[in-house]
Amino acid sequence: MSAYKYKASIIAVAAITLIIVTYYVSSEQNIYFWDYNGYWRFWQDFGAQFSHHPLEALTDVQKSIAHDDYNIFPVAITAIFGLLPLPSRLAYILSLFFCYFIPSVVIFSLICRRFSGDFSLTAKALSLLLVATFSAFWAPTLRGYPDICGLIFIMLSVLYCANNDLSIPKKVKQGIILGGMLWAPFLMRRWYAYTIVSLYLSLPVLNFLLHAKGNYSTRRAWHLLLTFFIAGTTSCVLAVTFQGPLLKRIVSTNYSYIYSAYQSGFIYSIENLLKFSGPYLLPLLLFGFFTASLGSNKPQRTFVLFCLFNLFFSFLLFTRTQSPGMQHIMPFAMWGLFIVGQGLLWLLGKIRQQSSQWGMVTLVSVVALFILLHTLFGFKLPQVVNKILPVETLPMQVDNYPNYLALEKTIAKLTENGDKVTVFSSNNVLNEEMLNTLSHRQLENRIAYTSQVDLRDGINFNALKSRYVIVTNPVQIHLHTDGQRVISQPVQAILNRQNIGQAFERMQYEYKLSSGVSAWIYQRVRPFTKLEIHDFLQDLYLYHPQWKAIYPQDIISAAMSAKVKNGDIWGGFYVNNDGVIYAHPGENTPTQVTWLLSNIKQLRITSINTNCNQQDTVKVTISAPGLPSAQVEVPKGQDVLLNVTPWQGILSTLSISKNHASGCDALSITGNE
Repeated sequence: MSAYKYKASIIAVAAITLIIVTYYVSSEQNIYFWDYNGYWRFWQDFGAQFSHHPLEALTDVQKSIAHDDYNIFPVAITAIFGLLPLPSRLAYILSLFFCYFIPSVVIFSLICRRFSGDFSLTAKALSLLLVATFSAFWAPTLRGYPDICGLIFIMLSVLYCANNDLSIPKKVKQGIILGGMLWAPFLMRRWYAYTIVSLYLSLPVLNFLLHAKGNYSTRRAWHLLLTFFIAGTTSCVLAVTFQGPLLKRIVSTNYSYIYSAYQSGFIYSIENLLKFSGPYLLPLLLFGFFTASLGSNKPQRTFVLFCLFNLFFSFLLFTRTQSPGMQHIMPFAMWGLFIVGQGLLWLLGKIRQQSSQWGMVTLVSVVALFILLHTLFGFKLPQVVNKILPVETLPMQVDNYPNYLALEKTIAKLTENGDKVTVFSSNNVLNEEMLNTLSHRQLENRIAYTSQVDLRDGINFNALKSRYVIVTNPVQIHLHTDGQRVISQPVQAILNRQNIGQAFERMQYEYKLSSGVSAWIYQRVRPFTKLEIHDFLQDLYLYHPQWKAIYPQDIISAAMSAKVKNGDIWGGFYVNNDGVIYAHPGENTPTQVTWLLSNIKQLRITSINTNCNQQDTVKVTISAPGLPSAQVEVPKGQDVLLNVTPWQGILSTLSISKNHASGCDALSITGNE
């Protein structure tokens, strides 16, 4: 009967989850952006590809696992929900809840009862409902983050160590299983690496103390460390085998530097943790700690100390790189909720009458559900109460929604002939992804996606050359100003008609958006001049002096002010975010660039496509009226120097054409003084 009631409670949790998710998503406007729709896009694309080309889809998943910081594996698992006759967004969010959230709820309940020693039906119900109504898990999952998937394997590793004595000799199989469990969160989401490091330090101690039974011998400790060495080796082998290219990039990347714009100090990180989990948990956490410390349940006391260590240590590791967002606080909030759960289960065990126990379960459940619903739907409460509850994560909506729809329709009309648009705005009032989502992804190939964060993205010169740009007043950014000059500087230049802004003219369109922000569409009516590019770069150099070496002014000014006629089909010529010119000839016509070179003696031209089987060359010619032309041929995978001294200070034309085939003819071009 008890098992039946427990299964019924799980079904009830699933039913309530379905109702809340459906109502929440149906209340939202179609303005999803960035992380809120990134994995949703992956989910849609994988489902569509798998239905037509399953082998190609699986191959793409494997490549994504190997190379991507945010691979598509977590949502590829849930893609089956795309077959449901439901709106795409609703089906996606439900897939996260039923594939990851509900299993996490069940495993959490098992762990809580395993360490409290209370396996009664009331304990099952209390532990289940406590986590099932936890706002810190609900909010990011409703926003479209699949990050809760990593918690499943973290909790499974804890449960596995609790139920298996790994200090017994010849535990090779158990070590391999544990290593796979501890690698899985990193496979799902890269940032779980900090929690994995913390677990590799703390799980051996937990396992040793839980299963010692008075035998604290060196021999047991040695065998335990050997098992965890096997686990660690397994995790490393799996990571290298399946994620080798990603690991190489991680080792060579200073994430603390490139994510410095996301770093707001340790105090802010703590505030963020409390904001999304709720300050009301603090007294309950202290209660759980003291009841475990003073009680006679040794496994419970050990587990609470284990949770505290992982909470503090993994939090310290993580915040050295960046301040946690709503998705990042989930493992930290989980450790805190475990401690809260132990305290509540201790209190439940002190109540002798079963009717009173159910009364406590009902009270806790009602309060927890009220807190959840307040977080998701924003009930009006006194300010003093609001301060101790989790921050509200309401359905995604904006003011003046019809104006957003009108802006999207105007952009769709202006770009219908292939012109590009750049959106210089990057917060929840307006950003490029909002417009793309509003268009149901019809604008995806018409938007020139610009840089968002200075040190992470660099300067996107190609986005500056769009025919249309959207700017806002006041400037809209989502981080502090010093971290997003790549957004604010172009906006200020355009609004004030300074440097590159002089090449733009404002159109008659004006849109009043959310929070009193105005948006305008500007059209670029002529190429930039070298002086305008020079002044624009000088403004950025004031804030990022190191960019002088990354973005050499002379060659970039020449390229940005050039008149470019791309060759047909494959033709291209632009400056990438690394300050290097990318060029490609057309299939039947050359790519031609008319520009003014100065202080550049040589062009270093490099063939960058080495994957083709063909051995071919690319012809590059420079010419000007009254001067003999010069030509070089660039062999596959090699570079050549083109002397351009005779063309200094005069208008010249660089012509890039294929020799036999254009398929392997991508070039990079840099300048030498």
